[in-house]
Amino acid sequence: MSIRLARPDDQDAVQQLFHSSALPDATPDHSDDPGEDLFDLRRHYEVDALADVVGGASLGLPSADHPAVLWVAVHAQDGVVGMVGLRHISEDVVEMRRLRVNAVHRGQGIGTALVKHAVRVCAERLYLKVILDTFVERDSAIRLFERAGFVLARSRPSENGRHARLDFYLDLYREQPGP
Repeated sequence: MSIRLARPDDQDAVQQLFHSSALPDATPDHSDDPGEDLFDLRRHYEVDALADVVGGASLGLPSADHPAVLWVAVHAQDGVVGMVGLRHISEDVVEMRRLRVNAVHRGQGIGTALVKHAVRVCAERLYLKVILDTFVERDSAIRLFERAGFVLARSRPSENGRHARLDFYLDLYREQPGP
C-alpha cells in the first residue's frame, strides 16, 4: 500500500469511498454531509498528475494559496482503498477531513497510516493544531483519533439533528503518541 496525492483520475474511486461509508440511516441526499468537494477534485483540492513524482509540481501541503489537499491510499491490486484530506484554516491550524477506508480493507492499518501521514505533513508544515470532527457513531475512527493523540473538545448536534458530532484537536507543539 502506498499513499500519494489524489489525481483527477481518482475521482470515481474517491466518490465511491465517500458514498460507501455513509451512515446506515443517512439521508438519500447526504444532507449531513453532501461531499460536494469530492465531486470536482480539481476545483476543491490541489491535484496534479505529477504530484507523487519526486520533483513534481506539488508538495502536497495545504496553504492559503492551495487551501486543501487530498491523499489516497493505493493498494497494488485493488487501487484506491482509502483517503484523507487536509484543509488550511489559518497560519497555525489545519482541518483533517474525509478519512475513509474501504470496508474490505479496514483493520489493516490503512486508516492509521493515513492519519500518521497527514499529521506528519502538518508537523513538517509547522502547523500548531489539527482539528477534525466525526459522527458519534464512528467508534473505530474515534479510537484511532484518540490513539493518535487527538483530544475530544466537545460534542454538538448536527445541523439536521440526525447525528451528533464530536470535535477533536491535536496540538502539534507537544510530543505525539503513536497510533
